[in-house]
Amino acid sequence: MRHPTTGQELLTVNEMHTDYVVSMDARESEETLRALWSVLYAPENTYLHKWQVGDLVIWDNVALQHGRPAPPADLPRTLRRVTMATLDIADLIPGFTEALAARRLY
Repeated sequence: MRHPTTGQELLTVNEMHTDYVVSMDARESEETLRALWSVLYAPENTYLHKWQVGDLVIWDNVALQHGRPAPPADLPRTLRRVTMATLDIADLIPGFTEALAARRLY
């Protein structure tokens, strides 16, 4: 897909939500995903925020993957999420609605 603001080409793939590449056989898909993930999760392509009181982190949710480890159970955690968007996933991924209706996307 293309970023709706910058027009840059994006590939939406991650270990938690990507099972296979539809147009490839199982072996080729697995090799391709392994290669993508090796770049995506390489240390030089990741950022680990060391939180401090008062921190605010903002990111482009379309172009950046994000996640976190589980917070310590014995410490309080406050999360305030603000979303600014004019497009939804069906606007960003051509054919999404049709593929979902055909149950090719989960």
